[in-house]
Amino acid sequence: TCTWQGSSRAQNNSSVVIMGRLDVLNKPIQYAAIGAAFGSLLCGLVHVYLTFGDHNPFDLNWNELDHFFDETNKSWAMAFSLSPVQIVMYWQPLIIGWFAASQHIGRMPGVTIYSSLLQMAGWHAFVACFGCFGYAGNLGIIAGACSLLVSIFALATGVIDGLDGAAPGPMF
Repeated sequence: TCTWQGSSRAQNNSSVVIMGRLDVLNKPIQYAAIGAAFGSLLCGLVHVYLTFGDHNPFDLNWNELDHFFDETNKSWAMAFSLSPVQIVMYWQPLIIGWFAASQHIGRMPGVTIYSSLLQMAGWHAFVACFGCFGYAGNLGIIAGACSLLVSIFALATGVIDGLDGAAPGPMF
C-alpha cells in the first residue's frame, strides 16, 4: 500500500510515500519567502539609515559648563524615544523585517508567527503593506511586491491543498 502525505491526511501503514498535491511547491515558496523576508529586513535597515541621514543618533555631544542643561542630543532622543509615534516612524519596517527574517533563521523561542500556508499568506501581506511599501523608496516597492507574491502563492497553495497545509519551516 501507499501513504498519501499531504494536507495532514496521512495513513501511516506503508513504506512507500507519495507526495501530496502541492507539496512540491513548499521549497519554492520557502525560498521566495526567505528572499522577501530578507528584502523587508534590508528595507528596514535602509529606512533607518535614510531617516537619520546626517543626524547620527549615536553622536553624543557634551555641553560646556555654562550651557550644561541645554538640549544638544535631540537625535538620540528622537531615535530612542518610547513614544509610539516615534517607534512606528523610525523602527517599524526594521522590526517587521526582523520578525519576517526570524521565521527562516530558526524561529525565535516562543514566537511563531505562522504555522499554516494561510497564516503565511496573511503575514506576508501584512509585511508588504506595513513594512515595505511606504519605506526606502523603490527598494520598499520591490520588497513589498515580493512579499505579496509569496502571499498570493501561499494562499493559492493553501486553498488548493485543503486549507490545512503546513507552512514550510525554518531554513537555517
